[in-house]
Amino acid sequence: MADQHALITGPIAGPVPTPSPDIPGDFVDATPPVLYFDDKKVALAVADAIEVKLHGDGLHPTQQECLYLDDGAEHPGGVDPDRRAAHKKAHKALDKKMGG
Repeated sequence: MADQHALITGPIAGPVPTPSPDIPGDFVDATPPVLYFDDKKVALAVADAIEVKLHGDGLHPTQQECLYLDDGAEHPGGVDPDRRAAHKKAHKALDKKMGG
């Protein structure tokens, strides 16, 4: 049996643009919570396309963490400065990766 590669789609559903030449077709349906691929290269290219879509929709995990870190009820004493700094660094890396 050939290896399969699973990809969790996250909080999005529907068509995701797939501009990579490694992916057959112009879109992939991200409605199922898990997608399976026989080709690792295709799975990684789809993961990148989903990450771009999540970022564009403001649903990327790094973007969502902002809501958690800024929740006063969740952090009544504030957020640890090291965690805040790590989050800021993650944002810079994400922005750079997304071309911003």
